Amino acid sequence: MTRRLAEDGRLNLFRAFPDSETAEIAALHLDSRHVLGLQVKTVDVSTDRARATVDVYASSFRASPTTYFVVLAWLRDEKAFHEECLLIPSSEIPKLASDDGAGHLSFEFRPGATDATRAHVYKRRLPELKDEIERLLT
Repeated sequence: MTRRLAEDGRLNLFRAFPDSETAEIAALHLDSRHVLGLQVKTVDVSTDRARATVDVYASSFRASPTTYFVVLAWLRDEKAFHEECLLIPSSEIPKLASDDGAGHLSFEFRPGATDATRAHVYKRRLPELKDEIERLLT
């Protein structure tokens, strides 16, 4: 995710310090000066298991109009990321996810599935994600 965003010369990327959480990225658009927070989640899928559960730690979750979740699917068999990902406004997570009873908000991601799920409207093509994020910042 960071590499893809870094290819755009109009974006500056930041990680919170001293936070060692590599899945949290702040993107600053150099022209508009708008900032977008990205929480990146990666799930593992394979031929035998084409769906995965995305977990958000409920006690530290705070929705914000400038924060989005990006969910990437790692294809274990191919050793590559799936061409489909999710880009979800954080304000939509409570509507999308269910409380799993263990302190997490959880929802299912099935990359490549054609049937409509609750997450279906947030599907994006991974190669176009950088452009989508830049659009949100302008």
